[in-house]
Amino acid sequence: MIAELRRVHRHASVALAVAVPVILTAALAVRPDDPVNASLPVDTYTSEILVTHPLFWSRPDIRAELVVATDGSAAISIDVPSLAVEPSVLVYWLETDETSEPPAAGRLLGAVRGSGIQRIVLPADAAIRGGTVALFSLGHDEVVASAAIAGSGGQS
Repeated sequence: MIAELRRVHRHASVALAVAVPVILTAALAVRPDDPVNASLPVDTYTSEILVTHPLFWSRPDIRAELVVATDGSAAISIDVPSLAVEPSVLVYWLETDETSEPPAAGRLLGAVRGSGIQRIVLPADAAIRGGTVALFSLGHDEVVASAAIAGSGGQS
């Protein structure tokens, strides 16, 4: 009986020694590619970017820049690793003449998701008129950061 169990064990060991590397290689070959940040538009090429300006926020741990394309559209590329712990951060656009804070005033542009670089499109002519981008936390019911964008007055 022991000899029979040893023989079965030896055959099983040989089978596993052959099958495990084959299965591992096949699993690595069919796994999906790395995830891509879907919030970054893939249709904006470097040649279409007219100018970029860094934005200065009320919190030093937020990095962002204003990106103006040749067609006049504007967006901000924002990297907010510290806001990943803030609950439900929304991005608002405030015109220069608005006196109240979000969410009562302003235009909702989107939400900050995760901690990677995200591109958030600004309203038309935002780079020309100027205004303020505000990050509003729904959980704390307060503006957690803001950055003013000076209007260019039609000049780039």
